[in-house]
Amino acid sequence: MSLYEIIEEIDDVVMDYNGTLASGGEILPGVRELINEISDRYQLTVLTADTFGTAAASLEGLDLKVKVVETGKDKRQFVKSLKDQKRVVLVMGNGQNDVEMFKEADFSIAVISPDGTFSKLLENSTMIVSNVIHALQLLKNTKRIKATLRQ
Repeated sequence: MSLYEIIEEIDDVVMDYNGTLASGGEILPGVRELINEISDRYQLTVLTADTFGTAAASLEGLDLKVKVVETGKDKRQFVKSLKDQKRVVLVMGNGQNDVEMFKEADFSIAVISPDGTFSKLLENSTMIVSNVIHALQLLKNTKRIKATLRQ
């Protein structure tokens, strides 16, 4: 399946929390609303080391799962478990501990973050966006992703 075709087949969106959906442990403005808008289309999971201990409370009430993990290998294993179920997985993140899940996923979006973005993550990304709001908006209208992927 080509990247162009994968976009319409995505089952799961797996996201990092700190540095991606949040900065300094605080969820970024507009993120909750966009997650609500896409949660009926995708199974959403947040994988986080939860450095600031705020992820569960910040994401409370949203239609998603929050899973605390220790390492990037844990993130990769979670994505692999979804793919073993024949699910198509898109991931987004910004950090070094996201590289492994980016390698495993069908599609990956690197988010340029107020907390910084790990340079090696960019090498393993399908797409790079300037912030998480742009990433979530792309999931609302996947034709915008297809326009970027068109050959």
